Amino acid sequence: MNYLDLHNKVLDRLREKRVVSTDIDSDPYVRSIGAHINDAKDAVQNAWNWGCNRGEDDVLGVLDAPVLTITDSADSNYIYDRILVVESGKFLKQREPTYMANRWSNNAAEPIASGHPREFAQYYNADNGDLQVRFNCPMDFAYTYKVFRIKDQDDLDCWDCQLKLPSLPVYTLATALASRERGELGGTPTSELFALADNALSDAIAMDSALYPQDTVWFDLDIPLKGNVRTSH
Repeated sequence: MNYLDLHNKVLDRLREKRVVSTDIDSDPYVRSIGAHINDAKDAVQNAWNWGCNRGEDDVLGVLDAPVLTITDSADSNYIYDRILVVESGKFLKQREPTYMANRWSNNAAEPIASGHPREFAQYYNADNGDLQVRFNCPMDFAYTYKVFRIKDQDDLDCWDCQLKLPSLPVYTLATALASRERGELGGTPTSELFALADNALSDAIAMDSALYPQDTVWFDLDIPLKGNVRTSH
């Protein structure tokens, strides 16, 4: 469903006139509907690690650099799961930032030789907020890193922008937000509209989470009672 469709879904429920693509930025009230749609999108997006936001980014390293910067990762709730070195086919081991900082500070007098990175720790670019990973040694080759990640969709800002998330919880929540501002919706209390939006969100999460049982079912082989899986004996 695109941005224009979402506008009209909300406007229908508010008993307002439908709009066309050229109307989206021409009227303050319609712009407020767009703001509610994006607010609702963000709220729905933050409720679950949606499958539509999961993907892989190939990031090229820089020879002799100890840090890898993941561009366009600021302000997008960028979460990485694993990092694979494409050339070796091996995953990097994640370390705590303090561990990596100590490693580099302890070797400040004698620089660490370049090599094949095997460990990394999470950092941030102080200039723009992009995510960075710092390796246990500078790269001896411009390796390619495949980052398995979850990344939020940017705000919708043009009529044909496609919403990746399930649309029902987005436009029902946007309707509730718009109704709360206006104060009424044909006799339907605003609290009921928010309840409908919550139900739509719960249903959408239930359907999407069924595709990713590894995120909701876990089992500790060493301490079986610690997991959330119960087996009969």
